[in-house]
Amino acid sequence: MFFVLFLVLAEIFTQIRWRLSVVCKHCGFDPVLYLKDTEKAADLVKARLAVRSAGPEAWLAKPLDLPKLKKERAEFIQNAQNLSKKVASQDAKGTTLRQSDSGKLLNRTL
Repeated sequence: MFFVLFLVLAEIFTQIRWRLSVVCKHCGFDPVLYLKDTEKAADLVKARLAVRSAGPEAWLAKPLDLPKLKKERAEFIQNAQNLSKKVASQDAKGTTLRQSDSGKLLNRTL
């Protein structure tokens, strides 16, 4: 009985340790949270970077090498989000998406 209890506690401890280790120590990015809620993950990273830039230790620290989005890719992502919102609203209304709207998004690759 004690062995099973010990195994359960060890597994819980291992899961908590793993969960804490995947979060980026520099920018605060959490991939597990990102899979569940991208907006919340982005807000946490923005808050962590704002706190980091406000502190005096950031003045002498090595700058973070964060990925940069190209303008075309950012526009593509924005268009995809707008289209998905449009589809969701039209599905709620019971209307269908025009072929020209979906073709613009599907035919474009970056």
